[in-house]
Amino acid sequence: MHKLFLLNIFSDSSSISDTPFDRDGFIAKLFPNGIYDFVIQIIAFVILILIMFFFAYKPVKAYMKKRHDYIDNELRSAEAANKVALEAANKKDDIINEGKTEASQIVSNAKIQAEKMKEDAINEANQISTRRRKEADEDIALAKEKSIKEAKKEIVDLTILASSKLLERNLNEEDDKKFVSSFVKEIQDDKK
Repeated sequence: MHKLFLLNIFSDSSSISDTPFDRDGFIAKLFPNGIYDFVIQIIAFVILILIMFFFAYKPVKAYMKKRHDYIDNELRSAEAANKVALEAANKKDDIINEGKTEASQIVSNAKIQAEKMKEDAINEANQISTRRRKEADEDIALAKEKSIKEAKKEIVDLTILASSKLLERNLNEEDDKKFVSSFVKEIQDDKK
């Protein structure tokens, strides 16, 4: 209905005869101070818009663009730093894994070397023990042989001594037995 009313307003006034006011009256009511004031207000509004555009919109837009660029740069920097941090973390993990592998290899080598040293020490101790036992056996055999020789020599000496004493005395059989027992007793006392 409003469209119809506006259409009627701008249409030819001769065709509309029952309107409450005429065309000049309508314009006068629409622009009470005159059309020139309206044009001046429109021009002032356009100038105000231009001033706002140059002094408010452009600086604000430039500031917003600068802020947008700053945020973009910060995001790119953060992404780059994040990428570097991830690479560093991966590199750190690789280094840690290499270190663990190297450490386990060192421990394994140390165990092998310690086992070898242990076996060498055992072998050397066995060789020394065997050599000392052999030397001790040889020493014992020599001492035994020497003891046997000395015992034989002593027996021979004692026999010679006993026979010489028996020969010195020509006694009877009972005296011989007494003499031998006293001689044996004397030898035993000497040994003690």
